[in-house]
Amino acid sequence: MDELDPNVISLKIPGEKIRYVPCAIVRNARFHVSEKGRQRCLDSGQRNVHAWVIGELAPVPTPLYYSDLLNGDSRKVVYDPWKGASFVDALTLEPVYEAQQVFMLRDQVWIY
Repeated sequence: MDELDPNVISLKIPGEKIRYVPCAIVRNARFHVSEKGRQRCLDSGQRNVHAWVIGELAPVPTPLYYSDLLNGDSRKVVYDPWKGASFVDALTLEPVYEAQQVFMLRDQVWIY
């Protein structure tokens, strides 16, 4: 994939071909990290796909206004395999395992 390609989210729906999209909304979400994949990443020093969000895909509003989704109740979530084995709240660094709704835009994730 081109470095400037906006479609950086791999969207996998069971029984369908993988699609690449710029953003997605997932409801009743769970954050999953494969420890075996994480260890492979740590051992090789190279990133690999081993962490993802599982849940119900929701329609993305058109037009999309980020301010409608990201408000005072939203929190940014990050994941770094070298810093820990779970997704964490970007401000508190507390682990995040699930959320009612997740908004993903390119390589950024927010829960609300």
